[in-house]
Amino acid sequence: MKKFLGAIIIMTLLVILCIPVSAVQTVSYNMPKAYEAPKIDGIIDPEEWANALVIEFKPRDPNIWLCIGDINDFEGATFYLMWADEGIYFAASVTDTSAPANVPVYGNGSYNGGDAIQFNIFAARDISGAGLGDTLFFSCHPKTDTGQAAVGEHFVYGDGGSGKDVPGAIVDSVMNGNSYTIEGLLPRTAFGDLNNFPIIIQSGTKFYMNCIVMYQDDATQGLVGDNEYFDGAVANEYVLVDTIAGKVPPPVVEEVEEAVTLPAEIAPTPRVPQTSNMLAGAIILVLGSAGVITYVSKKKR
Repeated sequence: MKKFLGAIIIMTLLVILCIPVSAVQTVSYNMPKAYEAPKIDGIIDPEEWANALVIEFKPRDPNIWLCIGDINDFEGATFYLMWADEGIYFAASVTDTSAPANVPVYGNGSYNGGDAIQFNIFAARDISGAGLGDTLFFSCHPKTDTGQAAVGEHFVYGDGGSGKDVPGAIVDSVMNGNSYTIEGLLPRTAFGDLNNFPIIIQSGTKFYMNCIVMYQDDATQGLVGDNEYFDGAVANEYVLVDTIAGKVPPPVVEEVEEAVTLPAEIAPTPRVPQTSNMLAGAIILVLGSAGVITYVSKKKR
């Protein structure tokens, strides 16, 4: 009970402290379906994430929602999203040149601090607050104390005050100094575990979600989102659609045998008897015979 009350106090303070840089409007997104699962290795392959839903957080963008920290310390991030039967695939590229003071302990599920990305998800617009089982709040950390990436959740698997690692979640990351890329899978089972409000991962499903970036400049924690969270009414709408994204094999080209026209058979030229040669031979033969006859006649005389 103390942990739960502590969580409510923390979340209330966050809501009070969080202020939009400007009035942020809700947006409806279509999330495409992955043709095949991307390789979860922390490397955002352009082919594997081709045509994915892209959400960009630009530095000092007036359209992002500042919760705590200095907006000037935020250096930008890009999210990539696709769905599949097994759940929601996510990736993010985060620019950060400052080192965090806090690194969470791997395996304890509480990754709500330091440098990380988060997703706050509601099944319906009319759900708000931080009630246990009413909202999903994932923290996807690129680097824990062991160097491994991890995914924790606070209000379905955790008790609000502390999170727990998500069964079936997959995640990996690549660090580039303090900047990083991260890829992962939020499993469909997690969406189905919401109390009274299960989200079924299938074509046509709608849910309401905010993408969040945590960034820590030394010990100063910052946090921005694409809209206010802990309130489904102001979260962005996501619709799962059948549009294909990701790595698609090249189309199969059927080989068609071309008909080959063979030249018509050429008939042999008929052999014409050489009449003139035969006649000449006959004349010679006749003349030769006459000469013999004449010679013999003369000899007899």
